[in-house]
Amino acid sequence: RFAPASPVCTLAVQTGGRLVAALPLVARRLGGVVPVADLMANDWSPNGELLLEPGPDAEAAVDLLAAGLADLRWPLVWLELVPVAARRWEMLIEALARRGLAADVHPRYWIGLTKIAGRFDDYFAARSRSHRQGLRKKLRKLQREGPVDLTVLSEFTDGQLETVLRRAFAVEHKSWKKDTGATVLGTPGMFEFYLRQASQLAAWGHLRLAFLEIGRAHV
Repeated sequence: RFAPASPVCTLAVQTGGRLVAALPLVARRLGGVVPVADLMANDWSPNGELLLEPGPDAEAAVDLLAAGLADLRWPLVWLELVPVAARRWEMLIEALARRGLAADVHPRYWIGLTKIAGRFDDYFAARSRSHRQGLRKKLRKLQREGPVDLTVLSEFTDGQLETVLRRAFAVEHKSWKKDTGATVLGTPGMFEFYLRQASQLAAWGHLRLAFLEIGRAHV
């Protein structure tokens, strides 16, 4: 699903037969010219990840990963969309520096987080007057089209998850992306990829699917 025609290289560290760190990489060409090792990614799932088990062996494991990166056959390791503020990535950058290997970090964007404490009504009341007025105006416009209903699903019966997930991606499939061939439903195997992810999240109780219905509810 990520790079079907590219070589894959996974650096892994074990302690006493137990996996404590791993970094899966895939070969690609930067700008179509320079061969590099990169994290596994596609247009829908931004990046792979550095896997590191916290504990007393973490620093030694990261040092071994740094040594493995130095021995790769690619002249450059180019890692897109790495969460460099995460401690595991900071540790890897520090380990590379200890080995005299250059690591250049370029922030691409910051992801904003909104903290909501207590009731949503209290959060909404704290927003600016113009923002609240703008949202209410848009809500009234929607209500003129028909009844407005928000449905949030967090529990799924057998077979329901696949049905509602497919319906969610059907929204994307009706957008401009359909003409580019870049929708989930229009890409072989991609829906199954997301269904596996969603199934795992649902099993952990961490999946929420929200549908804003205009006119009548379908869920």
